[in-house]
Amino acid sequence: MKVRFYGNLADAIGRDLEVEPSESIAQLRRLLEMRHPAAASAIARSRAVIDDTLVDDDCKLDPSDKVEFLPPVSGG
Repeated sequence: MKVRFYGNLADAIGRDLEVEPSESIAQLRRLLEMRHPAAASAIARSRAVIDDTLVDDDCKLDPSDKVEFLPPVSGG
């Protein structure tokens, strides 16, 4: 399964990652948090996107899905 990161997540993990398929966004998020503990907080707060659509953690995944994680942003 292909995963892409942006912003500070890309800085911490890398822009693109290939991981074994997950059943849901929640399961994928847990896998990523375990593999990248330094970025776990940002992963937990990020938004998941599939095909330009924001999805919730209960979203079921197909092995062919490309998941993107958008980091939390703050403004001022």
